[in-house]
Amino acid sequence: MKTIANFYFLEDGKSTVNFYNGSLVELLENKLDVDVNKLKRAFFVAKVVPVFVFCGASVVTQNVGKNKVFSYEVHVEDEESFFRNMNEFIESFVNQHL
Repeated sequence: MKTIANFYFLEDGKSTVNFYNGSLVELLENKLDVDVNKLKRAFFVAKVVPVFVFCGASVVTQNVGKNKVFSYEVHVEDEESFFRNMNEFIESFVNQHL
C-alpha cells in the first residue's frame, strides 16, 4: 500500500497535513471545498474519512505521545483507481444535490 497523505491533529485544534500527491489537495480544496489549512479533527473523522474509505483507501490512526497528537495515515493500493473513485463520488454527490 502507498501512503498518499498524513494528517496530524493536536488536542488544541491545530493541524498539520503532509500530502504526497497534489491531486488529493486539489480534490479536497477545489471539489469538496475543504480548507486543508483549517481542517478540524471532528470534521475530518466524520466527513472526510468515510469518503476516503468508500473510495478505496485505508485510514490508519494512532495517538502519538503525551501531547495527544492524533495521526491519520491515508493508504491506497491503486492510486489511479482511488482518484477515479473520488472524482466519480464527488460528481454523483454534486449531481444529486443540485
